[in-house]
Amino acid sequence: MDKARQEAWYGSIEWANEQLSYAIQVLKGRKMVSLPKGRLHVALLIKEKLKEFGFFWQSDVLNIWISRFQRGDFSERSERRSGAERGDSWS
Repeated sequence: MDKARQEAWYGSIEWANEQLSYAIQVLKGRKMVSLPKGRLHVALLIKEKLKEFGFFWQSDVLNIWISRFQRGDFSERSERRSGAERGDSWS
């Protein structure tokens, strides 16, 4: 079976990478509609599950993204600020 097309099973490295990707998208507000504290909660739960299964690299990377989220890098205000720097219009 082609490795790229292999199904990710619970607890596999593919699963861990999919969980990491999903959590990052959640933090960016792309995978779920929730208040920021709800998105943070989901990401923290995924981080703990990754650690539980021994995926420390994915857990550490997710922790960096969580820190960026807490810093406000993905807030609507920061996106407007970066858009204004590019010359985007928000009208």
